Amino acid sequence: MDRAIQRLREAITKEAVAWQPAAEEVYRLAFLPLLSVLGETRRLFLAPDGQLSLVPFDALHDGRRSLIDRFDFSYLQSGRELLPRPEGGTPSDAVVILADPDLSAPSVPPPSKDASTKPSPAIARFFTTQCKDSVTRGWAALPGTRQEAEALQHLLPRARLLLGVDATKEALLQVKAPSILHVATHGFFLEDIPEDADVSGGARGLGGTSGNKRPTQCPANPMLRSGLVLAGVQASVEEGVPPRHENSLATSLELLGMDLWGTQLVVLSACDTGRGDVKPGQGVYGLRRALRVAGAETVVMSLWKVNDETTRHFMEAYYRRLLEGQGRTEALHEAMKAIREAHPHPYSWASFIAVGQRGPLRGLTPAGAQP
Repeated sequence: MDRAIQRLREAITKEAVAWQPAAEEVYRLAFLPLLSVLGETRRLFLAPDGQLSLVPFDALHDGRRSLIDRFDFSYLQSGRELLPRPEGGTPSDAVVILADPDLSAPSVPPPSKDASTKPSPAIARFFTTQCKDSVTRGWAALPGTRQEAEALQHLLPRARLLLGVDATKEALLQVKAPSILHVATHGFFLEDIPEDADVSGGARGLGGTSGNKRPTQCPANPMLRSGLVLAGVQASVEEGVPPRHENSLATSLELLGMDLWGTQLVVLSACDTGRGDVKPGQGVYGLRRALRVAGAETVVMSLWKVNDETTRHFMEAYYRRLLEGQGRTEALHEAMKAIREAHPHPYSWASFIAVGQRGPLRGLTPAGAQP
């Protein structure tokens, strides 16, 4: 099955590659055996293990159609997530959107001395190794992320925007339990990165990643090898002092310490944010684990490198459906189908999954409506 999943990912993550045979193979191995016990059930909760954690089940194909046209999938880290969470105080109505960080910002402030934002010794060591070169060079600007943020603020007028020089690591780590946190930038998960990795072409993450081995200079902890790229990562050297990259890259280990209890939805509109080290029986160690442990009810994330322009349209379609009262998973499915009409290859429409609670957002007020 792992070999079949690898073939599927190799086909589905490249728009020019034929994908249906690989999608049918994984369907036969992983899903067809379930049909005899499903009966008429169409709403399924999936807690996949191993490499199945990296499979978009909506894109599996039964030979006639993709499963998104037959089933309504929701993803969980484990069956425990079906239990209701204890109710807290009054839920926040805050919306924070961080996008289009100024990658060459000349002066990015260091994280504050607050315990929640101060880098740990392990994180500091990461930025003294050659491993940091894989995530501090060659990032392309993402103009679509600013357009995405402004479109979402039109839909959600109360949203606070953090753009350009304000889209910093310090600002992100100091966010306290908003109702919605939307981050549109570059994401990374370090595996075996070749020297000529391509991060151009309008993608929101590292290109050219392959294999299952991490660079030998990188730490073994996958929570240090995954994260988000923020303002100042490509700041020029001033007065002979090297830039402090630890002020511009937010690793999963740091995001794990955020206060997101009460946050209904975190959207990581970036590349590879759903990837990480897959540990059988334990899940995926990376951004998805960090943000769920931090308290987020639902995390929307990508399973491969996504296109800047297509993602902008996808996210706008997603939020429009949330504002119509659709559930967090249902709205994602409908956005997928809308994008599929113009871009039939699953590379464009099947990359994002939602892990966690599936229901509608509470207290969400659309533009022009009275609270």
